[in-house]
Amino acid sequence: MSNQNLHTPNKVENLQGKSISTKTLEWVTKNTAILIIHGVGNQLPCETLDAFGRGLIKQYENKFQDKITLEHIIVPKTENNKAWYDNVIRIRNSDKNEYIDLYEYYWANYTEDKASWNDIQKWLRNVVNGAVKYYKKNEELGTVYNDNSLFFKNGKFKKGTYYWFLCIVGNVFMFYDWIRNSVMNLLFGIPYFGKLLKEYMTEFVENMQNRLANVAGDVTVYNVTDPKSKWFDIHRIIQDNAVSAIKYLIEKEIGAEGNEKLMYDSVIVAGHSLGSQIGYDALNKINLMINECEIKNYDNNGVCKLKNYENFNIENHFGGFITFGSPLDKIAFFLRENMPDKMYLRKQILDHYHDFKQRNWDITFYKEVEYLKNKMSKQKFDDINQKYYPINSSVKRFLDNIQWRNYFDEHDYISGSLDLSQFGEYRLSIQSKKIMEFYPQQLLGLR
Repeated sequence: MSNQNLHTPNKVENLQGKSISTKTLEWVTKNTAILIIHGVGNQLPCETLDAFGRGLIKQYENKFQDKITLEHIIVPKTENNKAWYDNVIRIRNSDKNEYIDLYEYYWANYTEDKASWNDIQKWLRNVVNGAVKYYKKNEELGTVYNDNSLFFKNGKFKKGTYYWFLCIVGNVFMFYDWIRNSVMNLLFGIPYFGKLLKEYMTEFVENMQNRLANVAGDVTVYNVTDPKSKWFDIHRIIQDNAVSAIKYLIEKEIGAEGNEKLMYDSVIVAGHSLGSQIGYDALNKINLMINECEIKNYDNNGVCKLKNYENFNIENHFGGFITFGSPLDKIAFFLRENMPDKMYLRKQILDHYHDFKQRNWDITFYKEVEYLKNKMSKQKFDDINQKYYPINSSVKRFLDNIQWRNYFDEHDYISGSLDLSQFGEYRLSIQSKKIMEFYPQQLLGLR
């Protein structure tokens, strides 16, 4: 794990009340692909692409009146040896050669109806039990990184609020079931109409319950860490396909053999809600693949091997990572895989494996690791009596300096600010209620 900027807060800029100006708005200087990853809920294909694209087009049209044209492009792809077609919207400026292509990664079909109401209850109880067991680590984590959630105030951990929240969350389904059954029994007791009302309400409640289960089920199914889980293969498929979607964009070539060039010199990944976690995980996997020289046209130092791309590396290729309403901090806070310090080998292995822009999440443990590293550099290895030994990671972090902008509502306690990831020099911005009006440069940093 890197110690760079361990405790430096991410920058915050409040966009509330700011107005958009098109005077400084310029067209892109590189062919750009934007991959949009949708969030939880009953999503339809291209639904998020539509909402995202309309905001982008609106701002460009305001500046380049009558110059913007749109084209629907069909891109043939294969998945599991089966051919399929991706729908892409190309945005052009008639005065420029460069263009913007909008892609969407759609994953809702993989989680639909996979987690039952009882599955979600069981999963939630396990999450609550883990949060109670490791509350000291969560307290330390939030304190060090200036957590702005409802569990902290003026840098101090509100233990009572934390336990009340866990108590409510852990029993919410039990309360719901009790209220539902009580209402049904009351309806059934109404003379003449009771049976009819109960049948109608049962159907209504079941439909509503299924819709809620599909929303909560998205989070449940994707956030499994145990390979023995019945959902682990679904988690892996979602992640692998997201990696493939990004990989396609950074590997796509045009031009004659021997004189190939990249189709997109800039690739932006944009994730909403749970889609931000999927994008985050996929970029982490891309970094591992670069380390193993598994990305076409790049060596294992992240340098492009194509002719005429001298000094062009993978960080240059990624134009940014954009997140909206991201729950990444809450996922790290409550859903990360905690384990006792005595499992020091496994702990460090997992942290080295999942390290895209990640800060050190186990503060005391890694303080001890750094202490032991310094101690071992001054003494013979056999002379040291210690509980565990530090592991040096061979994984190079090639993507730590790509631009990451997170947009959130400061009153949203689920998808608030992100403090447990390292943004570096780039800003962390507070979401305006009209965030879609901040397209495109103010939002995406398009250039």
